[in-house]
Amino acid sequence: MIQDKIKEANAIVQAASTAGIFLTELRDRQLAAQVRKTAKQWVNDTEKQLPRMTPADALTAIATFDIIHRIAHGVPANPQLINKYTLRAFDALISGDKTIDEYTLFRQIGMGIRRKDPVYTDKPLRWHSLSLARWHKQFANAEPVGNLSDYDTAQRVSILLSSDLWALETRNEAAFKHRLNTRYSHLLPA
Repeated sequence: MIQDKIKEANAIVQAASTAGIFLTELRDRQLAAQVRKTAKQWVNDTEKQLPRMTPADALTAIATFDIIHRIAHGVPANPQLINKYTLRAFDALISGDKTIDEYTLFRQIGMGIRRKDPVYTDKPLRWHSLSLARWHKQFANAEPVGNLSDYDTAQRVSILLSSDLWALETRNEAAFKHRLNTRYSHLLPA
């Protein structure tokens, strides 16, 4: 079920891009109207289904919810809705739920932190910071990172490349990221 929702969301984003919704001038007004209608339906359906989803599935859905909401309505999704399912997944992860994708959760919490949302200032902020520091430490040496799967390696490298690492690398941040990108570019999306 959740994989179908994500496929639908990805198709909506692709169609929105084709229609030019993300540009200042629409390329195809008719397609844009159709995409917005489809996005509104996806938002409404997903909002109804979220309470019945597992924390892992709800996190996966909520990670794409905001962009689809922006396509549908032209404004960001309600942060309280995003927070509710992000924090539900965080609580599940902390309680030992192995189905939660920690990288999706990390990114969701990061967005909340960047929004300066106060619900992320205690345990979620601490978890986010400790996770980033732990992943940085794993890749700080030139040695192989151990028995990480390609998925874990790619996710951690991607997060490190897109994160502000000044507190961990100070003047060496650019060199650190260059080494990471050079060594693991084969695992990253083109």
